[in-house]
Amino acid sequence: MIYLEQVLKETSRLYPPAPIIGRENKESIQIGTHIIPPKSHIAILIYMLHKAPDVFPNPEKFDPDRFSAENMATRDRYSFIPFSLGPRICIGHLNAMMQMKIILCHIMRNFKVVSMDPLDKMNVMMTATLRCLNPIRLKITLRE
Repeated sequence: MIYLEQVLKETSRLYPPAPIIGRENKESIQIGTHIIPPKSHIAILIYMLHKAPDVFPNPEKFDPDRFSAENMATRDRYSFIPFSLGPRICIGHLNAMMQMKIILCHIMRNFKVVSMDPLDKMNVMMTATLRCLNPIRLKITLRE
């Protein structure tokens, strides 16, 4: 189950359920040479944050080991926020993770699932949620 959780986290890194979130800062914030005044509307691009090469080397590669205990211990907790973080975290994030584990275990135990298209052919569109522009074609067969 530990590796399954790493797989789900890596999937959420590459394809976060909410690719962009909005916030309003209470105090002024300095980022580099820029000062953001209080009560500014800020968009946090989670989709891009999760692809930062200084945090996630080779960011387009699917690598569940990024979420091993050793690798997580050295990474800033704000570098991976598929459900946001802090007091505004998605209230259903634990339920979502549990449901994904249960459903994926059931599918993988009973079926063989093979992608019919290469991953690089998957085009996504950012809206309130991340969605695929083209159909995701899978070959699903019953396990014997």
